[in-house]
Amino acid sequence: MPPQKILVIDDNAFVLRLVRDILDRYGYIVFTASTGLGGYEVACNEHPDLIILDLRLEDIGGLKVLHKIKDNKVTDSIPVAMLSSDNHYHEILKSMSFGAEDYIVKPFKEKTLTRKVARLLTKHPPKKREFVYI
Repeated sequence: MPPQKILVIDDNAFVLRLVRDILDRYGYIVFTASTGLGGYEVACNEHPDLIILDLRLEDIGGLKVLHKIKDNKVTDSIPVAMLSSDNHYHEILKSMSFGAEDYIVKPFKEKTLTRKVARLLTKHPPKKREFVYI
């Protein structure tokens, strides 16, 4: 089975490098984008198996990018995990209502990131969304 492709969209260079380095160690092919529109283009061209998307981007909001991804027949089936330091319950619910499959709160532990990624990349994800707000 070829390595799975993950796209990480975040305007923070440190976060991009951190997530890329972690996922590289687990054998994933990682694409990165520092803008929402650039990330959307990468998603359309590379067809990643998963997108990790920052909620707050400078050029276009993460929810707008999420909407574009879920509104495009080429990218609508790609699971998306939102990534944000905003851990307010209403933001998490809003992201899920826009089509996100999960939500990762910054700062995150490596184990949390890799477990969520592995779950989202399974061929048979759970029918019920599993998210625990702590």
